[in-house]
Amino acid sequence: MLVIRDKLCTGCRLCEQICSMEHHREVNPHLARIKIESKWPAEEKIIVCRQCKTQNCVKACPQKALSFDGYVKLDEKACDGCGQCLEACPFGYNLRNKNTGKPVFCDTCSGNYSCVSWCPAKAIRKGGA
Repeated sequence: MLVIRDKLCTGCRLCEQICSMEHHREVNPHLARIKIESKWPAEEKIIVCRQCKTQNCVKACPQKALSFDGYVKLDEKACDGCGQCLEACPFGYNLRNKNTGKPVFCDTCSGNYSCVSWCPAKAIRKGGA
């Protein structure tokens, strides 16, 4: 599970860049599975699937397109993009692929947690239950 500390986030967006590099081999924050929402002067808000234990998203999917094996996995063929999984998230996670409209979930970078490793402010960390 990812532990998010919005108060520590400086808004540098390095996590978005690292995520897009890890998954798409290009620096394109629009492709990242993590987003920094800025509403200055309010603090930054880190939007990412936290891999929580409740897995309300998996339970809410009427197409059974989601499963959990250490992180939320999406069967893109089964997903119809209805968004019920995103509505069920207790943390307000709401990222979708701009081309398909289907949700995108953090896959922990195959267990490497690159955003955690690169965050200079330590606003994202692995842990919790």
